[in-house]
Amino acid sequence: MKHPSPIAGSPPATGAVKPVYDAFISYSQRGDKAVARALRTVIQTIGKPWWKVRSLNVFLDATSLSAAPSLWQGIADKLDRSRYLILLASPEAAASKWVDREVAHFIAANGIDRLLIALTDGELAWDEEIHDFRSDAALPLPPSLHGRFAEEPLWVDLRAFRTDPALATKSNQGFLHASLDLAATIHSVEKADLYSEEVRQQRRSVRLAYGVVVVVAGLGIAAGIAAWIATTEAERATRNFDIAKGTVDDVVFDIAQGLREVEGMRIESLRIILERVEQAVGRLSEAAADDTDIMRSRGAMLGEFGDTYRAAGDRGSALAAYRESLEIAETLTATDPANTRWLADIGVNLSKIGDIELQRNNVEAALEAFEGYLATARKLTTLEPDNTTWQRDVAIGLGRIGLARMAAGDGAGALEVQEQSLALHRELAATDPDNTLWQRDIAAILENMSGALELTGELEDARATLAESLAITRRLHDIDPGNVLRWRDLALRLLRLGDIDTRLGDAAAALAAWEESLTISRSLTTIDPENAVWQHDMAVALQRLGEARMANGSAPTALALFSESADILKRLAALDPEDTTLQLEAAFGLERLGDARLATGDDAEAISAYEEAAGMAETVLADRRDNHAARRVVVVCRGKEGDTRLRTGDRDGALASYETALAAARMLLAADPRDAVWQADAAETLDRIGNLKLEGDDAGAQEAYGEALDLRRALVAADPGNPDRLRALIGDLERLGYLKARAGDGEAAIVLMEEIVAAGRDLTAAVPDSDGDRMQLAGNLERLGHLKMVLDDAAGALSAWQESVGVWRALVDAAPAEPGRGRKLAGAFANVAWASLFTGDLDRSEAASREALALVPGEAVFLTRLAHALMASGRIAEADAIYLGRRGTMVGDRRWEDVVVTDFAALRDAGVSYPHMAEIEEIFSGSDAAPTEPTATD
Repeated sequence: MKHPSPIAGSPPATGAVKPVYDAFISYSQRGDKAVARALRTVIQTIGKPWWKVRSLNVFLDATSLSAAPSLWQGIADKLDRSRYLILLASPEAAASKWVDREVAHFIAANGIDRLLIALTDGELAWDEEIHDFRSDAALPLPPSLHGRFAEEPLWVDLRAFRTDPALATKSNQGFLHASLDLAATIHSVEKADLYSEEVRQQRRSVRLAYGVVVVVAGLGIAAGIAAWIATTEAERATRNFDIAKGTVDDVVFDIAQGLREVEGMRIESLRIILERVEQAVGRLSEAAADDTDIMRSRGAMLGEFGDTYRAAGDRGSALAAYRESLEIAETLTATDPANTRWLADIGVNLSKIGDIELQRNNVEAALEAFEGYLATARKLTTLEPDNTTWQRDVAIGLGRIGLARMAAGDGAGALEVQEQSLALHRELAATDPDNTLWQRDIAAILENMSGALELTGELEDARATLAESLAITRRLHDIDPGNVLRWRDLALRLLRLGDIDTRLGDAAAALAAWEESLTISRSLTTIDPENAVWQHDMAVALQRLGEARMANGSAPTALALFSESADILKRLAALDPEDTTLQLEAAFGLERLGDARLATGDDAEAISAYEEAAGMAETVLADRRDNHAARRVVVVCRGKEGDTRLRTGDRDGALASYETALAAARMLLAADPRDAVWQADAAETLDRIGNLKLEGDDAGAQEAYGEALDLRRALVAADPGNPDRLRALIGDLERLGYLKARAGDGEAAIVLMEEIVAAGRDLTAAVPDSDGDRMQLAGNLERLGHLKMVLDDAAGALSAWQESVGVWRALVDAAPAEPGRGRKLAGAFANVAWASLFTGDLDRSEAASREALALVPGEAVFLTRLAHALMASGRIAEADAIYLGRRGTMVGDRRWEDVVVTDFAALRDAGVSYPHMAEIEEIFSGSDAAPTEPTATD
């Protein structure tokens, strides 16, 4: 890209006609009408003082010369009164005799040094050897420019904006800087100076915009002006109706596109202004209800309105505008099914409708719109098989359908259509390998395919596919290192690569990708520190790196990263208080900052961050009570705030935070009682409240745990094999069971313990290799056995303890050398031996006791079990060898004698008694007389 230079033989400007226009835009209406309007709007308003309508006066003809060739003289007059000509170069412009005529007329009078080029499609490649652009069949310049250059002229690249003109605004830095290149040349000033002035003027935009709103809404002046315009143009229509239509088009598009540049304008204010404009245009439409050009202009206006609403975040109004525009295009097409312009309008509207429906998670509606877009594109390729724009639309339509299928969770279906899309993109790019836009399309669809592969669990393939996308992106950046769009593509794909590497367990690779992404984002923000999009990209990269540093234990480093990210997001949120997404992103950033402060031991600052995050979400809820994402932020952040307050000893403050979180969680459940995430949030909050009330308020704790338990049961019922849900259910059952047992309600405690064991069985079936879950099941079986023994259910206890033996045996077999497992198995055998004494199964009791002693020889408790079994079987001598042989020893902190006597008392309480028990007790009481041979009894 170079500044313009004169060529040999260029005639000097005559100066005979005083210029009225600073520039004239020449373009093909077939493909560049929207881009032309956007370019005119931006160039006219760059650096514009608040008190001026425009800083440059740029002429843009909205009339089709092919439809009204009689207007040529008027066009020629405008060319003669223009200082510069801006050519939107494309294959369509190159083929247009009217564009060629405009260019030839202008350079004949002014020379080629006042020609500026904006490339919207095709390729421009300067050849230093021939001092001209390489000439081939695809050269996007009209014939009048072939061989006319001595040096490379100034030209800017607008190809990225042709397919999505909604991006062609000042807020898009790529479009703004391309426009600045052109505007600075026309102004004859340095680009940097003009950009600085633009930044200063933009800072006044919000105040001025609200001033306009007051005038329009309060006094109705805009409505009067609109009516006057409509009336005036209707009268003038008797002389030249086509020119009237163009004038109204210019007014409408200037307003719609200009409003997109105003940051911080309330959506309601925006709606008032656009409704006033639509009323004015409606009057013109009524004056020529059957005029197809008027109908199409109104459809285009509605499309522009949709873009403006969409940029402001008002998706509902945008969708309504696009649907009305679609209806107009369909009405026009019904009168002429082969009209490619009208068919293209249908496709554009369907694509935008699908995008919004997808953003709103209306996946079926999005899929329907994208399928309509694809069908329209295929119809266009049937009408014009060689038209690469239509071919590209088919590929894009397939890709959009893939995105919708991904949103529906259909990874395989998404991959199927994305592979078709990729094949078409590759086929198209093969016809013109130097077309960087088509190469960028390939990179984009490869990125989408990697997302589908992630969804199907094919992470290695997902990474390889994304790596190919990145390779293309790097190559495109190397071709045009000054192109900020290429830089941003690279930064965003590096973020995705880091995400996949994290899932693959490669933390080092993820860290490297995120660090490179952050470096790029920092570089972009130095180019334009006020660019909100680039600032946001940098904040996201900082968050990713912060999470990585937290994961590897570098909390202080993570704190610095999260702090910088939170500051950026808060600043962006303050610039646009109406953008709820930004508000909630800032809240999330504060939550992560709180986590990092907590990890570094700064409890007070952590509480402050959590409070601020919840406060931002509560502010959103004040105006939008149905914003569920904001309400969940309240649940999560108030919960964390409560946890931190509890750490500091502030029990009352913690309870207040938990109760605020619970109120928010209950409101979410009222909106959708079956939402699994919200059910889990509410249950966790109730658990926190129960834990807090456990000290001093058993009734309150039981109430909280009981409500949490109902939610946990519902979650497990909806997904019975979900391990996390089963573990959470077991936790709540254990807490409530503990309270029931402490209150002396043994029967309720047993019912809960049996449910715990049942859930444990389901859990170990779901994750059979989880030793921790199997150990927990064994422990709960042991506790269930003890509870049953307390309630005199020896048979039930025996059953539980036998199952516990089976669990521990499997654990020992799986890891024989694992310390502690053998002893646990021995304890389980001892429990079986004890219960068998009460059921009268003396052989089982003896066998289980010997199994326990084989695992842990000489263990005193196990010896008591064996002695009891031998005594009950009438083998007194063997029993006495144990009873009397251990006299005077200790079992833990108890005397051997006390342990034996306590066992005898338990047996008698259950109705199991043997005469020799009394003799042993007498010996232990101090008598040295030898015991007599007892007679076993039942």
